[in-house]
Amino acid sequence: MKVFLLVFILVGISACNSENPQLIVIKNHCLTKMKGTDKFCNCMSEKANKNLSDKQIDFIVIGFTGDKDQANEIRKSMSVDEITHMGDFMRVAITSCTEPK
Repeated sequence: MKVFLLVFILVGISACNSENPQLIVIKNHCLTKMKGTDKFCNCMSEKANKNLSDKQIDFIVIGFTGDKDQANEIRKSMSVDEITHMGDFMRVAITSCTEPK
């Protein structure tokens, strides 16, 4: 019984600490394609998590893969406000995550 309880607790803790796979894709794209620093890319990923809906995050990630058909399907399901918010998010997030020189 104690072993079962320990396993249950460990699984619960790891589930709580797991990061959204889409956010990992955003961070990795930022690091490899945008050549961002770890701090900058963590910031971008965290801000996406806090400020964008799952649909908006999916759209960004699919844009990275180049799957135009799937991106168009998601875009068609989004309102003008959702699309505008993504553009505003990118401008503000990039500016706020960039360290002053």
